[in-house]
Amino acid sequence: VGIKSDGTIVGITFLTLAETPGLGMRAGESSFYGQYAGKNAPKLKLVKGDATGADEISAISGSTVTSSAVTNAVNAALYFNSLLE
Repeated sequence: VGIKSDGTIVGITFLTLAETPGLGMRAGESSFYGQYAGKNAPKLKLVKGDATGADEISAISGSTVTSSAVTNAVNAALYFNSLLE
């Protein structure tokens, strides 16, 4: 997770990704992980359907566990970054 000094997420990437083909592997598609870039919130929320709020991320349909895990990891990075301020 790349985070600017003002708390804005620059982007995320995966060192490894070994999820269910066709479901969890969609986390590696820019349509999912690209949602994080530009967000500036103390904590992000995962939502089913379209993300409409500045702090919302749309879950991958059929892969809520993977979507939750990624969002939890990003939230952990945001939390630790806030400790550095």
